[in-house]
Amino acid sequence: MNRRRLLLGLGVGLVLLLLVLVKVDLRATVATLKSASYGYLVPAALFLTLFLALKAVRWSYLLGSAGRASREPIFSAVLVGYFGNQVLIANSGELLRALVLGQREDLSKSAILGTIVIEKIMDVSVLCFSLLLLLWLIPLPTWVGQVGLVATLILALGLALVALLLYRNRRAVDLLTSLLGRLSPVWAQAMARLFNSFVDGLRALERRGEAAVAFLLGFPMWTLLVISFYFVGLGAGITLPPQAYILPMVLVALGAFILTPGGMGTLEFFGVSSLAILSVDSGPALAFVILLRAVRLLPIVWGYLLFSKEGFGLRSLRREAYDTSNPQD
Repeated sequence: MNRRRLLLGLGVGLVLLLLVLVKVDLRATVATLKSASYGYLVPAALFLTLFLALKAVRWSYLLGSAGRASREPIFSAVLVGYFGNQVLIANSGELLRALVLGQREDLSKSAILGTIVIEKIMDVSVLCFSLLLLLWLIPLPTWVGQVGLVATLILALGLALVALLLYRNRRAVDLLTSLLGRLSPVWAQAMARLFNSFVDGLRALERRGEAAVAFLLGFPMWTLLVISFYFVGLGAGITLPPQAYILPMVLVALGAFILTPGGMGTLEFFGVSSLAILSVDSGPALAFVILLRAVRLLPIVWGYLLFSKEGFGLRSLRREAYDTSNPQD
């Protein structure tokens, strides 16, 4: 199943990448990279790091249901997750950060995953709001609105599922135990415990004050990423106002939910397509994406070093990523 998922992700990523390359003026891309102002990548990397730091602060408000942890290991886990997302199938890094934080702080990994689900729902909510605001402010192609519609539907389904798990938890556990009990009573009990721990993580929404703070922190958090995009654009010689980068930020972030290794193809497709809407030529647009990948190298390396510090490495990365799909408490 994992191999099929990888091959499917590679296939989708390659298709998206080819769709970009057949339309891009590669000579203009090379010329843009040669004349780029690379000094702007320093503040771009700084604001990306601040984005990840605020992400850790926001996550700390959701982790109360899984167990308290200090800010430093939470930030480390966020960096590890970012590293994992850039080298594995998208969102596998979220499993890695649950593994690392759970192991370091002796917390339930399945409960931590529950808080990450809430975090993702909050992210999609903020991104959908930003996209709807853009649709109201400026005319955008039909497909942009369709992306927003799909994201909103996913958000609605996610909220419905969370509500079902929170308020019909007992029935869901009984059903799960009954189905699995026919195969193995021991396995059924173990899965029931994991399921209960996962729902405990979802109960972050029941602490309304902390959940509200976490949700509101999403707006300045994603604004920091918009500013990072703006400095990357300056490096590529693109003259757009800072607020214009809300569009590529939103589409790139939503596109990351398409499962491709390291965002291959999705970053290029949504990055170049969103800048094309803003009347940026294809050559500088692709150069922007290449510089954006360069800016990501700092947190990627930082995350890998922290991952290695926990006793893992590149050889064990694939195995550990698989293990996190079957978290143990």
